[in-house]
Amino acid sequence: MNKQEKLIAPGVVILTLLLLSLLPHIGQTRAQQNTYHATVLLAPEPAPSPKFRLDCTLPALTPAPLAIDKVCGNTGKPASEASAMQNEVKNRFCLPGSPVTPIDINFDTLRALQTKAKNDHIHFGRKPMPDNPKKTFEDLPPDRTVLIDFFKDSHGQHLGEGTLVRLEGFVFKAQHSNTFVFKSAGDTPGESVNCNQPTLATNDIHIALAETEEAVNGSECDTVTAEITPHHRSEIYNRFDTNPKDFLIDAHGKKQKQKTGEDKLAGKPLPLSGARIRITGQLFFDASHSAPCHNGKGAPKRASIWEVHPVFAIEVFEGSKFIPFEKWAKLHDN
Repeated sequence: MNKQEKLIAPGVVILTLLLLSLLPHIGQTRAQQNTYHATVLLAPEPAPSPKFRLDCTLPALTPAPLAIDKVCGNTGKPASEASAMQNEVKNRFCLPGSPVTPIDINFDTLRALQTKAKNDHIHFGRKPMPDNPKKTFEDLPPDRTVLIDFFKDSHGQHLGEGTLVRLEGFVFKAQHSNTFVFKSAGDTPGESVNCNQPTLATNDIHIALAETEEAVNGSECDTVTAEITPHHRSEIYNRFDTNPKDFLIDAHGKKQKQKTGEDKLAGKPLPLSGARIRITGQLFFDASHSAPCHNGKGAPKRASIWEVHPVFAIEVFEGSKFIPFEKWAKLHDN
């Protein structure tokens, strides 16, 4: 190849590539070419994905993303790395190993787990800030793997955070917590796990369970807790609430006032107070709480800060057997 050919060759290659790129449009009218370019330039962008990732569809859930799923991710709005880890576990529907058969636990199990957490010096509660003792911070476990396979019960079953469990008890009370209903001057609405949202639809439903039917009229300090998260929560599970202030109609059929920004529940409370129920969900250590009750005082009032959270399914005792809450609600929604 002579010097002139060396100079021409690159230009030929570029021209050839340019002609090949135009071949699909040769012979098209001007209008067709314009249509092609408009299609490329104006193609709509795909809709943004919900921030919350749902990998399991469970009875208490709807696969359709809700308002909170679009704005609040699995880690919520954490104040620290430890808070982000805890929030992600709080929102976990797909458990490690994907267990399908729950382990039955009771109130003694949760009390024993609490004692072990204390004896093992697991981080939980709030501690004074080193530079400002008047302020506190959440003293959360820096490593939550220590909570897995944490305890062996009297039947030799290994339990810990992430274990699929089933717990039976009686409804002491149930309510959407951390909402506008409880807000006082200076309060911060919501919880970090739910991005500090103030409405019923965007907050957990806290269920306080009594150990016996008689204990429903006793002290809240003797209760344990289960929580239904707001993410992908099916509409009927919003009705698992015994607080009349959360409803548009009270237990006596009287319509209640609703202010702008409030999202009270349609209808009136179901007869859940004192109901015998069975809850299936994840065993979880809520280290944000300071301590369970001691001598009738606690923050919060409960026998253990080990919980069933999130709740995957609820059954209610009706007649001679447990039936799904969805079915029970239809029988009692008058």
